[in-house]
Amino acid sequence: SFAKDIMAIGIIFFFIQIAVIVIYQTNNIIIAHTGTPDDVTIFNIAYKYMGIVLMSFSILISPFWSAITEAFTIQDYSWIKTIVKKLRLISFLLIIVVIFLFLVSKFAYTFWIGNSVRIPSSVTLAVGIYIILLCWVSLNTQILNGTGKITIQLITYSLGTILHIPLAIFLGKKLGIIGVIISASIFCAIIATF
Repeated sequence: SFAKDIMAIGIIFFFIQIAVIVIYQTNNIIIAHTGTPDDVTIFNIAYKYMGIVLMSFSILISPFWSAITEAFTIQDYSWIKTIVKKLRLISFLLIIVVIFLFLVSKFAYTFWIGNSVRIPSSVTLAVGIYIILLCWVSLNTQILNGTGKITIQLITYSLGTILHIPLAIFLGKKLGIIGVIISASIFCAIIATF
């Protein structure tokens, strides 16, 4: 009797995942198209370096999807508010971690990859801001998924798929790697408001 509802939710999640893949995986293609393959290397090194924050935060918040679903089902809204407040505080503390990683990035890059590739500080900073926004999006996604509000995600990710690519190409041609990161950050900021 629940098969129809489960299939409908599954289809929505399927389309959301396709949109997420298109949005986040096209950055490398757009950077290569608007710049050079070396720019892709620069972006990927900065993203992997700052991505430590996103990976750690994702591991931390992953159990909360099911916990929020359970609390939402039994209408324990005070627990949801309390845990969301704590997770948001943690996500704000990540800004300090990103600032620290930015400040020590030259030493970290030298230790990690030597002097073979030079990563501009502006790229590291832009990626750091992008990672902070991605953390905020991840947190909001867990909350929306836990409360079953997935139609909002479908709409925002669908619009993002349509708007991000042309904006990233335009800004990439004007500003290089930074332009593509700005486009992705704008999209994340829009999603983070929901």
